[in-house]
Amino acid sequence: MLFCSALAPPIHQRKSIQDNAIEIAIEDYLKCRLSKPYNAFLVWIDGISEYAPYKIDDDLIFIDISPAFYKVYITPVDTLGSTRVPTRHTIKNGKLFYWHDPDYGLTEEMVDIFHQFNVADSIRLEEIFTRQDERTDSYYQVKNHSKRGAHYYFCKNNPSNYKRVITNIATGWYKPPTIRCRQ
Repeated sequence: MLFCSALAPPIHQRKSIQDNAIEIAIEDYLKCRLSKPYNAFLVWIDGISEYAPYKIDDDLIFIDISPAFYKVYITPVDTLGSTRVPTRHTIKNGKLFYWHDPDYGLTEEMVDIFHQFNVADSIRLEEIFTRQDERTDSYYQVKNHSKRGAHYYFCKNNPSNYKRVITNIATGWYKPPTIRCRQ
């Protein structure tokens, strides 16, 4: 007797709706002139401040892509398997896109990629231009808010249905676009 679940890949190898949305956002972003002068980009997933006046509908996945203006600070506690720093990446058209995924740990390959694209650094916590990221306890240099990024709003039930907003305003601090997701 053969069970269907025996043929399914492990959960961490299956492509999620979020992974599909990230892939679509990156492909779209590469067509944007915002991506031209840079070679490394940070991808934020569903990152909205609890204090923001505008909330995003539960039917949506939000993805922000912006140039990596700051370093990923790798501390001595960030050993292989750590989830404190961004742990996933893809390289498209010679450009690095990286993000934090709590279901994946830090790998040697990821550390090598950070160094290859010159986005890794070490940290002394007393440095003046750092802050602690609330979600991952990682330390990042403060983002350059004068530069614009692309915010993508995807329907959870259909990632091919999305809208892009180009802005330097943080998500939740402007009225999000309207997307009809329910069918």
